[in-house]
Amino acid sequence: MVRRIGHGPAGGRSATSLPALRKDFTVDDRDVLDPRIMGADCVLPMVGARNDDELTRFGALARDVGLDALVEVHDEAELERALPAGADLVGVNQRDLVTFEVDRARAGRLAPVIPAGVVSVAEAGIEGPAEATCLAEAGCGAVPVGESLVLSADAAAAVQALAADHLAPPPAPDCQVVTHPRPADPLASERVREDLRDHQRG
Repeated sequence: MVRRIGHGPAGGRSATSLPALRKDFTVDDRDVLDPRIMGADCVLPMVGARNDDELTRFGALARDVGLDALVEVHDEAELERALPAGADLVGVNQRDLVTFEVDRARAGRLAPVIPAGVVSVAEAGIEGPAEATCLAEAGCGAVPVGESLVLSADAAAAVQALAADHLAPPPAPDCQVVTHPRPADPLASERVREDLRDHQRG
C-alpha cells in the first residue's frame, strides 16, 4: 500500500516503518537535529550549497544522533569534496538546479568513480523500471523516486514494478550498505546536548 505521508513528526514517522529521508535543505545544525526529533532516518546535505567544514560538521553531527547523511553532488568536482568530508552515501542529482533540466546519464557517468564501500544513489529522472535497471547496471545502489509515483494512476503498482526482484541484484562482495545505528541515548554527546539547548532557546 502507498500512503501520502503528512507533515510533522506524527504525519511522517507514524505513516511507515521504512527508513525516511528528510528531503530539505541542510544549511544549519538545526536542520540535522530537527529531522532526528521528527523521527527521520536520513538528511540531505548538498555539497554545492555548503563549504567543506560545514559538510564535515553536518556529517559528524548526523552520526552523533544516529542519522545517515545522503550527501548530494552534481559533478566530479563536488564528488571530490564529498568523499573527504566522510560521505558514505552519495546522491548524484541528475537535475540541474538552475535550469531544472535532467541529464539522465549523469549518475551512470559518476558511478564508476565512486569508491567501493560508498553507496551511489541516482537522484531525479527515474520514471520507471527501465531507468532503474540501467542505473543499477551502471553501478548505482539506490534510486529515490518521487514525481513519477505522484503522477502515476496506480502508485502501488508503480512501486511494485520498481521493487521487482530483477532490479535488486545482490551487492558485490566488497560492498555493503552502511547505516549508522541510532544510539540508545541520542543525546549522548555533550555537543549534541548543547546544540539541542540552543535550538530550543532559538
